[in-house]
Amino acid sequence: MPARTKGVFQRQEGKMRHTKNGISRKAAAIAAVLAAAIIAALVIPGAGRQPFFFGLTGGAKAGNLAVSLTFDVEDVDDANETASIPAILDLLGRRNITATFFVTGRFAERYPDLVRRIHGAGHEIGLHTYEHFFPVFTEAHASKVAKAFGTSQAYVWMMSFRTPAAFEQSIRKNQRAIINATGGYFPKSFRSPGLVTRWDPSDAFYEALEYAGVWTDSSVMQDFSSAGTVLAPVHIRGAVTEVPVARGEDFLGAASASPAGRALTERLRMGNIPLVIMLHPKNMGDEELSGLGGLISGLEGRYNVTFLTIASLAAQTAAR
Repeated sequence: MPARTKGVFQRQEGKMRHTKNGISRKAAAIAAVLAAAIIAALVIPGAGRQPFFFGLTGGAKAGNLAVSLTFDVEDVDDANETASIPAILDLLGRRNITATFFVTGRFAERYPDLVRRIHGAGHEIGLHTYEHFFPVFTEAHASKVAKAFGTSQAYVWMMSFRTPAAFEQSIRKNQRAIINATGGYFPKSFRSPGLVTRWDPSDAFYEALEYAGVWTDSSVMQDFSSAGTVLAPVHIRGAVTEVPVARGEDFLGAASASPAGRALTERLRMGNIPLVIMLHPKNMGDEELSGLGGLISGLEGRYNVTFLTIASLAAQTAAR
């Protein structure tokens, strides 16, 4: 993969009436807490599936926030990926967090022990194509991707499937590689390399996923370009649930705690939209791992956080 394309893949109370005669202040306070819990269980992703504590055991927090940590395993920089994945798994284990790893078929074939370790730790394994190609089917789409990435249309087109049939075939090959590596785990979530789908989320793309038995996709990026931009909720496209990505490695460490980072997270929370973070093991050294730990601590300090996999977020949306 040329160096200039390396950066391609880095990239949520109702009003409470005041109680009057006949109800003590203590009873009113208890009623308020119970009402908040009921509301949260109805509208907040993750409530009812994993525990929310509503700040009862600690100081007051800003509210509930669903977070999904995701890792794209590409088979592009093997040395960095194979070195960082065990450290990532150790960090997630210490923090009792379940994440989603989108793994290419080639990586699963080359490093089945690592894929089994990811699976054995209870994380979701998703699909990332077999060979890390783009689900781009038209030259017009390739041109949009090339412009966004600062590369040539010819290069993007060369690295693209070009037809939905070829894309579906790659997904099935990706599935077989993960099934073989894990001893039977069938992945049902997908992420596009480079999130290229965001520039052309076509029906053909979602139909190919559906035909391959994929139920969940996370290939669309939230648009935070202006304060008035309407953010995309978890939504359904045909038979596939789309879970948009919010941020990438740029959100690690201090960035998430900055005024802009806090405002971004609050926009998601107020809209009842999960904070989905896309990370790449190939880019994660000691500094980035420390930044990930800082991100987790910062979010847990401000919110009642529930960490969910992409499939869990999609399932809860479908159930509502």
